[in-house]
Amino acid sequence: MSKKTADILKTVLGALIIVGVYAACSAALKAAGSGISASLVSMVALFLLLRLKIVPLWCVEKTADLLLKNMVFFFVPILAVLPATYHVFKGHVAAVLLSLAISAVITIAATGFAVSAVRKILLNKAEPKNQTELPR
Repeated sequence: MSKKTADILKTVLGALIIVGVYAACSAALKAAGSGISASLVSMVALFLLLRLKIVPLWCVEKTADLLLKNMVFFFVPILAVLPATYHVFKGHVAAVLLSLAISAVITIAATGFAVSAVRKILLNKAEPKNQTELPR
């Protein structure tokens, strides 16, 4: 199997895992009757799955790289629609801005923790263990 084919298969596998985690979290939240964002819960769940090594990092690494490189495509349509739909939320601007601010802070914090944890995992994996050195 060529490297390109392997990369495509890893990307598809990663997408299936990410969508599967989202679908499972969404179904669980719906069954529990919770109003919490399934996106946020699934990001935390994926972080825990990676941290506990239930899902190996290589399974989602290619997909995550692809999503990060193309992140602008996910946000531009939302921003383009906001001015056209202003009349819908005109009376609730403060509530919308507050919820946007809170969700942004939570998302940034969760992403920061996830990136930090993945970075530690990668650094620990890349760092050879010197077994002749005595503990300090």
